[in-house]
Amino acid sequence: MDEETPTGLARLWQPAESQDRRPRLGLSLDRVVDAAIALADDGGLEAVSMARVAERLGFTTMSLYRYVANKNELVLFMHDRAWLPSDYQDDPDRPWRARLADWTLQMRATLHRHLWLERVRTTERLGTPSQLTWQDRGLATLEHTPLSEQEKSQVLLLLNAHVFYDARVISDFLQAERPGQGYEETAGAYFAMVRQVADSDRFPALRRAVDAGAFDDLTDTGFSDINAVFLFGLDCILDGVEHLVSGRA
Repeated sequence: MDEETPTGLARLWQPAESQDRRPRLGLSLDRVVDAAIALADDGGLEAVSMARVAERLGFTTMSLYRYVANKNELVLFMHDRAWLPSDYQDDPDRPWRARLADWTLQMRATLHRHLWLERVRTTERLGTPSQLTWQDRGLATLEHTPLSEQEKSQVLLLLNAHVFYDARVISDFLQAERPGQGYEETAGAYFAMVRQVADSDRFPALRRAVDAGAFDDLTDTGFSDINAVFLFGLDCILDGVEHLVSGRA
């Protein structure tokens, strides 16, 4: 690789026809990326290596370097393809809140199909076509509101953080999950621990919450359904955005 060779990010922005995607003996950039995504879907991002991708495709590891410079570039290509909202749907005639909620939920659904995406560092995915596509479509949901463009972008950042934290929690539970230690079991054990250790002298506010039943049975507290927890947070955020929109109007 010499200094004139475009970086992975620059290659993503090149027209497809200008990139060397022609198969050679059955191997191509598309096949390499697809095989790596399949490995990550099955075993997480840590399951991806140049050697494992080559083995999955039935080629030597060195043959992959014709298409990607290294694993970091491969992950960038994987992220851009898996994160691209190819089946995104929006109705511009609907109210902004419904459109923005759908944008958030569709982003969450895409992330849940490829949970390893949340392990790709923010700095590594900035400026990719897929990332900017999500941003453009999110901004479109707010185009008829009185918010400034800066405020619209900050609203999207807030919702993006909500989506990615949700994915991190789910990913962590799946990675650590063993029989009898799923989400409900782990959360239930945490609640039981809080009830036991939250004394009124050291944790007075927490003790008040315990006494009020906030850490009782998961079903009673609303924490038994992780989707319901996400939707509660989404509604709170959108309520705040709606308040901001009303103030601007």
